[in-house]
Amino acid sequence: MSLGGIRRGLVVAYVAVAVVAIGGAALHGALPAWSLAVGITVLVVGTSWALAPAAVTIDGATLNLERNVGTILAVPLPAISDVELVPRLRLAFLLDGGRNLFGTHTLGWSRALGWVRVYATQGGPGVLLRRRDALPVFVTPDDPERFFTELRAACAPFGVLAPR
Repeated sequence: MSLGGIRRGLVVAYVAVAVVAIGGAALHGALPAWSLAVGITVLVVGTSWALAPAAVTIDGATLNLERNVGTILAVPLPAISDVELVPRLRLAFLLDGGRNLFGTHTLGWSRALGWVRVYATQGGPGVLLRRRDALPVFVTPDDPERFFTELRAACAPFGVLAPR
């Protein structure tokens, strides 16, 4: 679903190897000591940017949640049971991912919804997708009202949701 175990492991391994290599070079005098701080900062910011949610697109019969590098989640439109505008999602706690400099991509728990997948780039209004046989998904597109209308219209041919 979000960031698979293999990909997560590769990211962790990549960051660990880079930190050890830069740290070792700095400690042995091959690099100035400040390069360690710069290298770690570049790795953290670069990884945060790459994994952050970036776009929500509708491609034929699939809703795609994209991150800056790759797709996070592809939801078949017939799997969506309801869509609603949500002014603000309040979560009691977060798991599996979290918040970084560029957005939130996580599994969270809300009293009103229970477990929910969150892919947000802002704290404001968003769209909640309720899915059949899967956790709901909360996204924050740039224009939630327009996205809400477009999504309902895209789902209508499948007999899932009618435009409001």
